[in-house]
Amino acid sequence: MDKDFIENNNLEKILKNYLKQENMTINTLSKESKIKLETIKKILENSYNKPHRATLEKLYNLNKLNLDDKECIKNLIEKKLKKNQKILMRI
Repeated sequence: MDKDFIENNNLEKILKNYLKQENMTINTLSKESKIKLETIKKILENSYNKPHRATLEKLYNLNKLNLDDKECIKNLIEKKLKKNQKILMRI
């Protein structure tokens, strides 16, 4: 399977679980996390290609997000940082 698909699928699961756990709508999540409503919808539809680091950081900073989900998001952020560093090293 494609790495991006797996990462997106993980984000989708994390968001769905968080919405169920907190019993909130995507509108409320958008206001709480300051992530655009469109972005949340794309993640939930699993059509969001490569999430931006800022989006991942906002998800990571959500209150009441369980530790396993935080760890998963943290790993995605670290991958993004490593990828950016490799690109900068080439220049």
